[in-house]
Amino acid sequence: MEIVFGVVGALVGIAGFIVAAVSLRNQARQDKRLAERELAVSLREQAAEERERLAQASRLHVVFAPSRSPFMARAYVWTLKIRNSSSQPMTGLRATYEGQELHFDSPTGHLGPGVTRAARIPSDLVHDRPQHSTTVIYFSDATGTLWRRFGNGSLQHQVVDPDGTLEWSPEKIPNIEQAARDVLDEIDDILDESREDFQRGFLPPGMQ
Repeated sequence: MEIVFGVVGALVGIAGFIVAAVSLRNQARQDKRLAERELAVSLREQAAEERERLAQASRLHVVFAPSRSPFMARAYVWTLKIRNSSSQPMTGLRATYEGQELHFDSPTGHLGPGVTRAARIPSDLVHDRPQHSTTVIYFSDATGTLWRRFGNGSLQHQVVDPDGTLEWSPEKIPNIEQAARDVLDEIDDILDESREDFQRGFLPPGMQ
């Protein structure tokens, strides 16, 4: 009988161990699924925050516009035009071209909703036509965040490290859908204002 009780006890112990092991494994699986769901929610929230942070900065529309030079035939003067297509103001607007500071038609640096500011590109810096790749634009959005926009359209915002050091975030792609919509709206406005001039003289011959 002692042997029988011993065997039964051993079997019960083994069964209990198996049940505990299965329970622990199931709990681990549940914890893993919960952690994955929490991570997915966190990533979605971060993505939403990033889209919201980029929303206004993505609505800075930048274009180089040519006009005929009053001094030289077949020569063009190039102007950098920056438009705030958002519904909120931007401040601290400044721009550089090939590292040289440009001077806008308003010294305040304020760019209200729907407002366009223009800065002429010095003729000694332009060879044939301006290059977006050499342009850097600085501005602050409605929240006071400082941004810089590169010629390829990518954006960086300024961040403060825990030690108080100011750094730039990694380059971010703007909200392409909204930016493209703004460009199309801008083209429609130009066509409405001066369709014939746009069609015949917006770009120099051979550069359409």
